[in-house]
Formats: sequence, structure tokens, C-alpha cells
Amino acid sequence: MLRVVMTATTTAGDKEQLLLRMSQLHAALSQINQAIVRVRTREQLFADVCESLVAFGKFKMAWVGWNDPSRHTVSVASRYGDIDGYLDSVAARGDDSPEGTGPVDQAIREGASRVLNDLSQLADTQPWHAAAARCGFNAIAAFPLRMDGHVCGALAVYSARRGFFAGPEIELLDKAAADISFALDHLQGESLRRQAEAAMQRQNELYQLVQRATNDAIWDWDLASGTLDWNETIRTIFGHHDVQSPSGIRWWQDHIHPDDRERVMAGVMGVLREGGAWTDEYRFRKGDGSFSYVLNRGCVVLDDCGKPLRMIGAMADLTDRKVGEQTRAALHQISEAAQSASTLPDLFHSIHEIVGQLLPARNFFVALHDARKDQLTFPYYVDEHDTAPEPQKLDDGTLSGRVIQLGQSLLLTPDTPRVGIHQELEIIGTGSMDWLGVPLKSQSRTIGALVVQSYSGDVRYTDKDKALLEFVSGQVAAA
Repeated sequence: MLRVVMTATTTAGDKEQLLLRMSQLHAALSQINQAIVRVRTREQLFADVCESLVAFGKFKMAWVGWNDPSRHTVSVASRYGDIDGYLDSVAARGDDSPEGTGPVDQAIREGASRVLNDLSQLADTQPWHAAAARCGFNAIAAFPLRMDGHVCGALAVYSARRGFFAGPEIELLDKAAADISFALDHLQGESLRRQAEAAMQRQNELYQLVQRATNDAIWDWDLASGTLDWNETIRTIFGHHDVQSPSGIRWWQDHIHPDDRERVMAGVMGVLREGGAWTDEYRFRKGDGSFSYVLNRGCVVLDDCGKPLRMIGAMADLTDRKVGEQTRAALHQISEAAQSASTLPDLFHSIHEIVGQLLPARNFFVALHDARKDQLTFPYYVDEHDTAPEPQKLDDGTLSGRVIQLGQSLLLTPDTPRVGIHQELEIIGTGSMDWLGVPLKSQSRTIGALVVQSYSGDVRYTDKDKALLEFVSGQVAAA
């Protein structure tokens, strides 16, 4: 249940102001979800949440009240932006005493959001009027936090602007409170891995909620002329800065992944014959040569005679969602592989299959360092050109050895300057176009490396691929 108190001074902001507020709020919520993934204590979680809402969400103050039912008190668990000592001059309680009628107290007691868009006009907030006026607080929203299904506290944010809180802001802050409640549950006993999985899903949902309208590549296909017109998103999101608009339908068709092209075009031709709407998910090549997962939706516009005149639609980037799904699946698969594999080659074979679901891995190998012998071995090596190298010294100047020695990832492409850590390095076997290696660590020691490489421009590796391979390596070490 949501309680919103609107007064005569509450007005709807114009669209530009709303978009600015939503952009700032989304930035804060992105930081909050990163904190949910990263932190290990409740205290640090609350501190990061409050700081994010003020620094990125541009609220004047944010704080978390923690309820003590046995004493009927609400204490300050964390605060940020309270430069004038507002919380030092007011009291909050969890009962129905005069000090327990504030928005934070009511959110805790009733288990529902409490929104006041003009703090000075409400009689039941009289005890706080003077302090709020001194600190410049005119609107406040409080959202209950739960742990084990029970209300344990509240998150409160303050704005200098009367009438600040409208439906979109309240909806996103409600979602943030739900995410924080989820994190509190898992900080009690669930693993950090499960927290990362859920927070990633919620971050994607929040991102889509705010950006859904502006991140779609809108297109208009004139069937008579064959021209295909795109909005600016085809450049800003998908990186096709040199595309001519309008372009031809062949341009779009050529940028569909070869494995998806026949299916996608068959669906388009089918809806042109039969009419109606068309929807499909496929991989679309971006300006840098990498592929994004997209959801493309379109409908046919008919002329007065019922014949197809044009087809219009929108293409949305689903890459973050798809990668999130694949990453969550990889978490479980790595854990299962570690438990079921009877030998190291069996385990590495399973890891190879998992890596292949996240990024191109036709050429993949594992290098291990035997510290006792100071020897580098290659227990798993799959390559379209070469066989596994013989054991060698760690300091022989190979890329794999450098990754292990430094304990950090290396991504080499034809554009990588051969200076610093990239100089005087030797590629074993056939020269590759792109080479990507990440350290495999056990506790604080680097014991090996996971490596993928490509030999042609059909497969190019980027920093995103490096991050994914680092994620796999970290989970393998944890398993």
C-alpha cells in the first residue's frame, strides 16, 4: 500500500525536468545495485545507498532508520547529506507517540511507502517543521525495508523542491527499497554469488524501465522504394556512424548474424504476405564488428487497397539481459562441473563449453604453473591450427607466462602498442589476430591462465570479453 500526500503546491514538472530527474535517479539506482553486488556488510550497504542517492540522485539528504521494536525506537543506521544536523535535532519512534507520526515512523509501522510533497502543510509533521525549514527540506519520501519478510527499517530521501515526488520517482524508489530488502536477506546467510545474480537482474529491469523509450532504434521501411530509414539510435547505441539514412533493406540484412539471417528474413516475408505484427530476437552486428542481441518488433502499414505500403518498428538492444542470463547460467554450470568432473581435463572441457556460451572460444587453452618445478604446462589445449606446446619455463617470455607472472589480464589486438607489459612477448605457435588471457588464481596466488585467441577478423575480442573471461576464471577459482 502506498500513501502519497499531495497538496495544492504540488505541480507536474515539464517533460524535460522529469527526464532529468529520472536520469539522475537511474544513475543513483545503478550505483545502489553495484553496492548490493559488492558489499559484504549491512553497514556498508546502507552507507553506499545513502551516498548514491545524494551524490547521483541529487537529493539533499538520505538516511536509513533502523527499528528496535523492543524499545519502540528508530535509530539512524546511516546518513548522507545531513550537513546541518537535522537528524541530531529530531527524534523518531516506532510507536504512536507524537514523535512516532513522522513519515519514516509511519513507513515502518504501516509497512507502506509514505510520501509528503509539502512537509510544512501537514499537521502531523509539526514536530519536524522548524528543523526541516532550517535545513531546506520541503518534500520527503520514506520506503519500508524488510528482512525475513518483516519491516526492519525505512529508507528516507529529502528534496528541497515541493511536489518533487511523482509516480515514476516513487515507482523506482520502491524498486530500490525492494532490492535493498533482498540484499538484507542475503547478507544474513546467502552467498554473495546469489546476490550478484539477483542484483544484475534488477539492474537490467531498472535500466529498461528508464531507457525503454529512448534506446530503441526506430526504423521505417518504405516497401515501394526499398529504402530503410533509421533514427539516431542506430549510431549512438549500435555504433553505425557511417550508415546512410535512408539505407537499403540489404544493409540491415547483411548485418544480421549469418546463423540467424534465414530465420529472420523468413519471418519478415511471412508477415508481409499475411499482415499483422512481427517480432524476433537475433544477433545484430554493431559498428565495431561485435554482435548485440536485439529484440526487433514491427508492423505492416497497408494502403487503402489493403496492400502493404510500409513496415515500421523498433529494435532494442537485449545484450545486457542476454549476458546476464548467460552469466547466471554459467554460475550454476561451473559449480556443477567442479563437483562432477573426475579429472582436470574433464573439468577444463566443461569450462571450455561454458566459456563458449559467453564469448567466441573456438581456440581455448589452459596454462598451469607448477611452482615447485617452475614449469608452465598446458593440460587442456584446443586450437584450429596448433597442438599443445611442450612444458616450458615460466619466464620464457610467452604471453601465458606474462599473465601468470603479473597476475593480471592481457588483451592483445593488432592495435595494441607493444610497450610496457606488452613488449617482447612471444605467441606460441601460429600467430593470432586477437589474444586474450586472464589469470587463474587460488586464494592469493596465480596458478595459471585461461586463454582464448582468434585468427581472423570474424572474431574480435574487446574489454567486455575480457570482463566475462575474468568472471569465469573467478568462479572457477571459487568453486
